[in-house]
Amino acid sequence: MKNRRNGMGIITLKIEPWDTVMFRDGTLLDKKTSNYVESRFFPYPSVFYGAICTSLMENGYLNEVHKTLIERNTTLLEDVLKENLKIRQIYLEMENEIYLPAPRDLIVNEDGDIRESNFQKGLLYTNPQLQEKVKPASGKYISLYEFMTCYDISEKEEIYLKNQQEFAGEYQKTGIELEDNKKIAKKEHLYFTTMKDYTYKNTCFLIEAEIHDEISKGFRANILLGGEARMARLELFLGSLDEYHKDIREYNKKKSSSENLKLIFTTPFIMKNEKSLESVLKEKGISVLSKIIGKPETAGGWDMAKNKPKELKKVIPEGSLYLLKSSHFKSNTNEQNKNLLSEILSDVIVQKHRGFGSFILANEEAVYD
Repeated sequence: MKNRRNGMGIITLKIEPWDTVMFRDGTLLDKKTSNYVESRFFPYPSVFYGAICTSLMENGYLNEVHKTLIERNTTLLEDVLKENLKIRQIYLEMENEIYLPAPRDLIVNEDGDIRESNFQKGLLYTNPQLQEKVKPASGKYISLYEFMTCYDISEKEEIYLKNQQEFAGEYQKTGIELEDNKKIAKKEHLYFTTMKDYTYKNTCFLIEAEIHDEISKGFRANILLGGEARMARLELFLGSLDEYHKDIREYNKKKSSSENLKLIFTTPFIMKNEKSLESVLKEKGISVLSKIIGKPETAGGWDMAKNKPKELKKVIPEGSLYLLKSSHFKSNTNEQNKNLLSEILSDVIVQKHRGFGSFILANEEAVYD
C-alpha cells in the first residue's frame, strides 16, 4: 500500500448498491398514516463508516477495533477507531466520472444553468442585468474534473451541474406492521417512505480512507447498506486517487496566488460544543470573510456499542462554504493548505474520522475587504 502517513495507508474503496436503499436522517419515524419519511440522496458518512468497519472486521481486519467492541470498552472505542480507520473523502462515481456536491456559491436559474456571481466585500453578488430568477445550486453535483478546471479558475459558466435524478431513480414505498398472529394491519401502523435506486444508472460511491491495516489486493465483500437485507458490494478500488489521476495530482500541487481561499464542505459536519467555526479559525489567524451555509439538518441513529439512541445533533449540510483569508495560504500548495485546515478541523468537528466535515479547497481572487 503506497502513500502511507502516520503509520496509515491511503486506499479508495468502491461501494456499489445492488438493491434500492433508504438512507435515514434524524427525523423520527412514527408508524402513522400521516407520516412520510424521505430518504437522503447522499447518506451521512457514518453510514459508510459503519458498513466498512463491519465488513473489514468480518474479513480479519481492524482487530484492535474488534477487540475493543468485544470488551465493550466504549470509553476507548472512538480513539481506537481513529487510529485504525479514517474517511478522507466521499465521491459519487458514474460512467467513470467522479462527482462531488456543488458549492453553494454557484448560482443557477430555473433551468439549472449557471449564472455569473462573485464575492465583493464579503457578499456574494450576481449580475444585476439578469432578468430571471436565480438561486444557489443546492442539491446538485459537479464533476471533480470541472471543479478543478473551471470552478477553481472562475470559469463557472462553463460548468454543467447534474441533478440527483441523473444518478438515481426513486419510488415510494408503503410499509405496514401486522397484528400478532393476525393478517390485519395494526391501527395507525402505516407509513410511507422514499427509496433510492442507484442501480438505475450504475452509480457507485468512492470512499477515500486512511487505514492502519494492509488490505489485500483484490479485496471484495458483500455488505448490508441502506435498510434491512439491502445488499451492496464493497471492493478495494485504488490507492489514493491522486496516484492514478494526473489532474488531481496537479491540482494538489497547485500553489495559491492569494491570501483568500474557499473552504467547501463535501460532507455534512457537526461542531463540537457551542463554539463556532469562525471563532476556532480566528484563534489560528484565519479570518472568515463570508459564508454560505445550507439549511441545518439533524443526525441521529442507533448506537450499537451503547445499545441506545444517539443524541440528535444539528448538522451543516454538504456544499456549505466558508470564504477564508490568511497570510498562511499564499504560496502554499493546495495540499499544504488542506493539511493545515485538516489539523484545525479535526479538533472541532464531531466524528471527523467517520467522514464528517470532509472538504475541498478552491482559490478566490475577486474579493474586496
